[in-house]
Amino acid sequence: MTAFNTIVLFELFEIAKQGYLSGKTANVWIDVKSQSKGEKHNKQVLIQAYQDICSLYNNSWPMTYFQLFRILSSKIKKTITVIE
Repeated sequence: MTAFNTIVLFELFEIAKQGYLSGKTANVWIDVKSQSKGEKHNKQVLIQAYQDICSLYNNSWPMTYFQLFRILSSKIKKTITVIE
């Protein structure tokens, strides 16, 4: 079983959803508008989670927005959130 941070998954899902609904057919591109220290770290976390998802579900090949949207929408339905 693979564990991902739920907030990161939802952020990736929103990126994939926006890209898919806007009609983008290219590979996923993760971009953060502002470049403050915290947002650079957030971008790195998003990219690492995206790469991990690609390695698990797409044999380490880049995914399109539709592929990422489809995988995350099915996986988020099965997400268990643990509140500590």
